[in-house]
Amino acid sequence: MREQLIFGTAYLGMKYSYSEFIRMYEIFTKHGHYMLDTAINYPISGNPQDFTAAIKILREVSLPKKSVYVKVGGCQNKGGPESILNDTYLRFIFELVQEYFQDSLFGIGIHWDNRENLQQVSSTLHILESIQNLDLVTGFSGVKQFGAYTSFLNSRHRQYVIQHNLRDLPSIQSSDYSMNWIYGLAKERLKSPKLSNQTSNRLLEDRRVSAILIGPTNVAQLNDWLGL
Repeated sequence: MREQLIFGTAYLGMKYSYSEFIRMYEIFTKHGHYMLDTAINYPISGNPQDFTAAIKILREVSLPKKSVYVKVGGCQNKGGPESILNDTYLRFIFELVQEYFQDSLFGIGIHWDNRENLQQVSSTLHILESIQNLDLVTGFSGVKQFGAYTSFLNSRHRQYVIQHNLRDLPSIQSSDYSMNWIYGLAKERLKSPKLSNQTSNRLLEDRRVSAILIGPTNVAQLNDWLGL
């Protein structure tokens, strides 16, 4: 799958509202894109009362089938790597996410896994496999045992998502099954939208890159990303 742009929602419910999102998503889909990236702990506002606000807003939107990728594990919304990944919690969250998004759910990924214990990591990976068995995509980002994740998921011969920061591009490898989503162009874009557009075009010419994850917070920013 090669979806050029993915709409990130890290600030949904903080920097823009439900109605503003609806307007932006209409423009986004009108120009041939539809995939959304969100997380249990979005928006990244630092306010505990905002925890889960993004997925609650998205739940109220009529979304296309297979259009939402949800990251789970993060247990605070300050932008740090703290996570909860015990089996009971993950099963509960997986069921909740499926209930929220139903046919709109594209996949579920682990975000932040700093554990050294490979046995614990292996248990999480087998829970991810149960998601794959439901015809959903799995994935990960921000994990310490990167090799354990990729080896396990490659062995299942099904597509999965890896989210990479732009600065890690030189070391990115691809497999027959990995979909590499790149984020981190926002700071470059603030300095020079033209330069960022050039970077985006180069990235999309790189066959290792499946998509670019963007995070517009208003229509003007979205139009800039879309080259309008």
